[in-house]
Amino acid sequence: MLSEETVEELARVSCISLTREETARYCRDLNALEEMASVLLTLSPGEAWETGVALSQSLRPDEKAEGISCEAVLQVAPCSSNGYIVVPRTVEE
Repeated sequence: MLSEETVEELARVSCISLTREETARYCRDLNALEEMASVLLTLSPGEAWETGVALSQSLRPDEKAEGISCEAVLQVAPCSSNGYIVVPRTVEE
């Protein structure tokens, strides 16, 4: 567990000014992160993977889809020339 004194020392060596409220909040947040990391360290690689898989269950599977033809893209482009889309110059020489 990080103490507020440790957070204050980290802020000092990082040249960051913290109020007492910020120090307390960062102390809570960093300790919560440390607790989450310690839980992950207790899992085997398979368990960690299965935990992540549950989150991805709602995603659609990857499928190959029809692409858009170059001709269709060029038809809707504001300006084209010789099979290329023409865009305004944004960098001066």
